[in-house]
Amino acid sequence: MSQFDRDIIREHADRLYFEAALIVWLTSLLGAALGLAAWFFAGRMMDPGGVGALFGPGAGLLGGLVGWAVGSDKAFSLRLQAQIALCLAQIEENTRVPAAEALGS
Repeated sequence: MSQFDRDIIREHADRLYFEAALIVWLTSLLGAALGLAAWFFAGRMMDPGGVGALFGPGAGLLGGLVGWAVGSDKAFSLRLQAQIALCLAQIEENTRVPAAEALGS
């Protein structure tokens, strides 16, 4: 029978938290890059020097915000999984000692 090891669960939760943070950053950067690319190809290539040339930073910011929103949604799911794993580990820890004492008595 396998032994309960809280460190394995804690390591798994830490990886989930890291992955959640990484996803938010990467989707934000990807969204900003796609926003700037859309601005460049749609605005600058079709109408160079026109009014569309002024909206580059706004397109990047908007793309970054959309990417952040999408990444935050996925990251919430990963953080929830980490919390569930930690809660289950705490439940196991809290019930293991009293059960062992009751069986030994």
